[in-house]
Amino acid sequence: MKILIPLLLVVSATAAAAVTTTHNFPVGLPVPDNTIIGLADSREITNAGGPVQHLTVSLELSGGWNGDLYAYLVHDTGFAVLLNRIGRSPANTVGSGTSGLQIVLDDSAAFDIHLGLPASGSIAGAWQPDARPADPDLVTEASPRRAFLGSFSGLNPNGRWTLFMADLSPGGTSTLNNWSLNITSVPEPASALLVSLLPAWFFLSRRRPQAILISSDRW
Repeated sequence: MKILIPLLLVVSATAAAAVTTTHNFPVGLPVPDNTIIGLADSREITNAGGPVQHLTVSLELSGGWNGDLYAYLVHDTGFAVLLNRIGRSPANTVGSGTSGLQIVLDDSAAFDIHLGLPASGSIAGAWQPDARPADPDLVTEASPRRAFLGSFSGLNPNGRWTLFMADLSPGGTSTLNNWSLNITSVPEPASALLVSLLPAWFFLSRRRPQAILISSDRW
């Protein structure tokens, strides 16, 4: 028993370790210009593990005017606003004049993507999602941020995920080249328990013949 208990604890801790899976989705389609109809891309995910612990989203777009874009992600009961007319403010109602994105959106990133953008060029690197569920025609940097990627925490990662993207102002067309989900999840508790019991089963199965043999000798 002095050997068995540490074995159970070690294997159980290993089984419960978080696992990250990456799901990449090539698209290569233009985002319709100046319409709320937009572009919706839905993908099915299977075998992604247990409940979501952490989630990041990668977006790759080319062309267009980034300040025109509105994008959200939805899955099950989760909803996150990824972009909402980034750069738009009372002093700049047309938003960021940058063109093209190659970004990772992560709640734990250092900077809000709505703020501090260059006046031109493209945007790259890791950013916090916009997270402002406000009317895109009225949104500013002061709009409340309530729609983070954390809304997916605890949900089953398997099933349908939908990325929606719209261009809400005329001039310039963005192309959604690719997007991906990086999902960190933990194993289902039942699976971790099953794995943790394997050393006990192995130990006891090896001991049983010896116990029978001793009993027979005594008779």
